[in-house]
Order: sequence, then structure tokens, then C-alpha cells
Amino acid sequence: MMGPTEVPAQSPETTIKIPTAHYEFGANYYDPKLLLIGRVMTDGRLNARLKADLTDKLVVKANALITNEEHMSQAMFNFDYMGSDYRAQLQLGQSALIGATYIQSVTNHLSLGGEIFWAGVPRKSGIGYAARYETDKMVASGQVASTGAVVMNYVQKISDKVSLATDFMYNYFSRDVTASVGYDYMLRQARVRGKIDSNGVASALLEERLSMGLNFLLSAELDHKKKDYKFGFGLTVG
Repeated sequence: MMGPTEVPAQSPETTIKIPTAHYEFGANYYDPKLLLIGRVMTDGRLNARLKADLTDKLVVKANALITNEEHMSQAMFNFDYMGSDYRAQLQLGQSALIGATYIQSVTNHLSLGGEIFWAGVPRKSGIGYAARYETDKMVASGQVASTGAVVMNYVQKISDKVSLATDFMYNYFSRDVTASVGYDYMLRQARVRGKIDSNGVASALLEERLSMGLNFLLSAELDHKKKDYKFGFGLTVG
């Protein structure tokens, strides 16, 4: 992997980029009820991921990041239980982090849920509520949390090939507001997606199938306010 790493600058409108390069070695193990993924970077970082299906309804997930830097290693454990019309999750992490989420299908289209978390370091807690309404043509969802976050999303299916979406994010503590609109267009051998947000950042992604097992990718992101422009292309085989 070669490319610049963005570093925050004193001015929010300025972006500092430092050239970096890394080599990564990975090992994967797949089983119908067990998934193990490991990645080792040249700087000594180790990323590990585990997913185990203990029963048809109970799943255990674990993620870990181990580094040579002091107090920078992280670990997180998730226990997911899926019922016939509900789903519950328990989270355990470093720094005495404990979280729980629950979502219940109220009707065939409406689901309601909530979450709560507590972090021993630095002794913070929060609670949130969520709602989701879904039909064959649209999906609408909303979230409100005591941390100040308010998030709303809406996706409308125009046809079998075209979908439009919009989202809104607001924090009533920091007064930060971001909204965006986007599209998803499916062609016979290609897929085009794009969006533009209230900060003036426009992005687009093209995925085209050249032949069986060979795809071409083309992407771009334009941030005129920060004068930050990104372009990329790629090929995927398999």
C-alpha cells in the first residue's frame, strides 16, 4: 500500500499529506461456523478478527488491534442473539467499555430499538433510540442519542435500476450539521454511485464488469473548500 496519510493541520481548511508505504501479510481461515482473519503490518501492528456461530441464534465476534505503542492496543467482543422478530447485542471492550443494543420488529414494516453504553475510562455513559420503517420501495431510519447525535436516513427506490438517498447528521452539543444526497444507478454491466454533501464534497464511484471475473473501478472525490482532490482506478480479479 502506497499513498499519502492525511494529518490534521491548525487550519480546518488545510490538509497536510505525508507520503507513506506499508506491506501487509494476511492469513484467513474459513469454516461454515468459524471465521479467522489476521493481518500483520510492517510497523508491527497486528489486526485480528474472529466470528464464531455457537448456535443458530448466538454469534460471537471479536476484533483486536495489537501495537508496540503503549496504551494503543484495542480489543472488542460482541455477542449477537437473533430471535424470530428481534435482535440483541452485548459489547465488551477495553477501558471497561460495556454496551448493549436491542431492536424489535413492531409490525411487518416498523422496527424500534435502543442502545446503552458505559465506559469506565473516562467514566462516560450514553443512551440512544432508533426507528426504522421499510417497504418494497423505500427505507427510512432515525437515531437520537444522549451524546448529542441526531441521524436520519432515507432511501427511495425509483425503479429496478435507480435509487436515490439522502441523510442528515446533527449534533446539538457542537452544533455541527451535515446533509447529503446521493444516487445509485445499475446498468447492464456497470454500476454508478455518487453523492454530494452540504460541505461541498462531491464523490462518485464507477464499477464496470469487463468480463467474467474482471471488474474495472474508477472513483473520485472533490473537496473544493479544502482544495483536496482524490482520484483512483483499479482492477479486481476473481
